[in-house]
Amino acid sequence: ITATLYSSVQFSMNAVRSFPEAQFSWKVRKQGNHRLDEKIVDGESNGRLLISRSGNLYIIGVQRADTGTYTCVVSNPLIEEYITVEFMLTVLEAKIS
Repeated sequence: ITATLYSSVQFSMNAVRSFPEAQFSWKVRKQGNHRLDEKIVDGESNGRLLISRSGNLYIIGVQRADTGTYTCVVSNPLIEEYITVEFMLTVLEAKIS
């Protein structure tokens, strides 16, 4: 996914249905960082990172520091199965007209 600086971006987790309800957690590995992924907390970064009940991740006012690989882990405690989805976010400078 490519986003322009200061724009907003959404990582969609469409059509994930389960009973009991699926649980979502998001992690990010920042560009050039080889450490373990950092867990994203809803409302983090002054309210810019938001996680919806359906598992979508929203980043409002994208910054260069948001560049990285975003991983969503979907789990259901009954079946103990994990689904992992990765998105790569690249942030571009806004073009001035």
